[in-house]
Amino acid sequence: MSRLTGPLLPLFFLLPLLAQAQNREIDSLHRLALKASGRSQADLFLKSAAASRNINADTSLYFAGRAIEIARALKYSTGEMQANILLGRAMATKGSYELAKKYYGLAETAARREHNDSFMVRAMMGTASCFWHTGKHAEGIELNLKAIRISEKNGMPVDIANAKAGMGMIYQTQGKTSLAEHFLREALELFRIHAAPPQALNAMHTLANVYGMQGKIAEAMALDKEGLALAGQTGNLFLQSMFYDNMANCYLYGKPPDYQLSLRYFRMSYAIDSSFGNNKQMSDGYRNMGTVFMEQGRIAEAIPYITHSVLLARKAGFLQGEQEGNDLLAKLYKDIGQDTLAYRTLRESILLKDSLVSSNREARIAELQAFYETEKQQQTIQLQEIQLSRKNYILWGTLITALLAGLLGYSLYRRYKLKQKSRLQQEIMTQQELAASAVIEAEEKERQRIARDLHDGVGQMMSAAKMNLSAFEAGQPFRNEEDRLSFDKIVGLVDESCREIREVSHNMVPNALLKHSLAAAVRDFLDKISQKAISIHLYTEGLDQRLDSNVETVLYRVIQECVNNVIRHSRATSLDISIIRDADGISATIEDNGQGFDSSSREGFEGIGLKNIQARIEYLKGTIDIDSSPGKGTMIGLHVPLENRG
Repeated sequence: MSRLTGPLLPLFFLLPLLAQAQNREIDSLHRLALKASGRSQADLFLKSAAASRNINADTSLYFAGRAIEIARALKYSTGEMQANILLGRAMATKGSYELAKKYYGLAETAARREHNDSFMVRAMMGTASCFWHTGKHAEGIELNLKAIRISEKNGMPVDIANAKAGMGMIYQTQGKTSLAEHFLREALELFRIHAAPPQALNAMHTLANVYGMQGKIAEAMALDKEGLALAGQTGNLFLQSMFYDNMANCYLYGKPPDYQLSLRYFRMSYAIDSSFGNNKQMSDGYRNMGTVFMEQGRIAEAIPYITHSVLLARKAGFLQGEQEGNDLLAKLYKDIGQDTLAYRTLRESILLKDSLVSSNREARIAELQAFYETEKQQQTIQLQEIQLSRKNYILWGTLITALLAGLLGYSLYRRYKLKQKSRLQQEIMTQQELAASAVIEAEEKERQRIARDLHDGVGQMMSAAKMNLSAFEAGQPFRNEEDRLSFDKIVGLVDESCREIREVSHNMVPNALLKHSLAAAVRDFLDKISQKAISIHLYTEGLDQRLDSNVETVLYRVIQECVNNVIRHSRATSLDISIIRDADGISATIEDNGQGFDSSSREGFEGIGLKNIQARIEYLKGTIDIDSSPGKGTMIGLHVPLENRG
């Protein structure tokens, strides 16, 4: 065993001094707490709990327990909230994350009741850390984001930084190094701006880990050295150990590796861990040092370290460490041909893996039992408080008034949320209306542009062509009557084309709609349709006054589209159109005696025309009803309300 401990002896002389320095501070606080009274006594026990958390979690639990008893007796809500947070942190240090979440939850509930956003954010971040440790990353991220929002609202930059550091830790665990680096850099910047160096240490340590995962060994090493110096200045031995461990890994996995320096820093990390008497951390230290020898192929030297790591893990009840150590030993024994020992340690590793699952179940039961006992104790205290409160009718009145005020506050809050939701929905509807209006307006402008182009461009060219043909006729004698007839046919075609262009242009931008009313525009459009193929009847009522230009344009286009559909597809001989304006709005019906279609089938509504009609009517917040069946014609009913329209 001398080979194992010899290199560590110089460091061991420092351990009693490190432990004594920490314990002297705690003992001093404890003595002061025992002599104090009232809130001062509670505060001193809280300081003792905070000082001892990273040394002995059970001691921290004792001090926090004493603090919460005193705080409750004094109705000292701030002290009780702080004690619950410290109980949560101590339970998390012990790995009892369910109980830790319970205490954080109690602190958060009290903080909400007291409107203390600072304690509420700390409790939320503690719960988020528990979720992270138990692999519930989504819940952890959600809570950290809530903490960030509350901290931003209340101007708490250091809490923002802590929450962002928590986000970085979760993303680093998930292997999302880019996201982790983003949040950790933002956290460190806030810590530096607001002069909070001690709280920056966790973020620096995690960012160094991220750099290591990204292969940025030089950057990781630089950050570890900076963090190590800061941890030394603030007397944070626990984080000094973590930075030493990081640096050792940098030397171990650097290119090229430096096994000598790696081993040296692992030993320095171990020296600090052992000063806490933490067998679990010491087990990790021996396993890390054994790994250095493994990487060099020095198996005979690695085996004692890994073996001692297993013994320390067994002593600490650290089943995972014991299982991982046995797994490493099995590989080492196999490499040196010790198959019997390899089989034995591998079998032990498998058994430990199975017992680890069972142990976790037992731990869960123990946590639930402890939670039940704590809850039962709190219920007993609450019952005693209720029995005492019954003796005082004034207190009852105060409680009832507070309850009513709370209900009223909740009701007002609910109304506020509903108003906010309604306002948001109204804004969305307004934006949708504006968007639809812009689309229709753009469509009408495009129609006007095309109509102008047809009239001023193609129409003028056709007129010029006709004039040139007329000039050609005057100056060119025809050889025979057949040539003249051919020429007249060409002139007739040009005339017909001019009329077609003029008609298309007028249909796209009907002058009647611009100059007169909707009824006049529809009648003008219908008059241009030949009555030989189909008989059309139009009835209008209440349209003497002009409507909003958007309403008139949309209704005109809808009726125009319906009539065109009848002419193209229905084979109808009769078409009846009715447009009536009354107090409720405008109602229109378009009914033909054509071949019809199955209006109950979805296929009948797949055409672009019907979709355009439906979209336009929906824009006006109107309704459309289509009734048709094969052989029985089609009836389209429209209704458009005119509230709040010109």
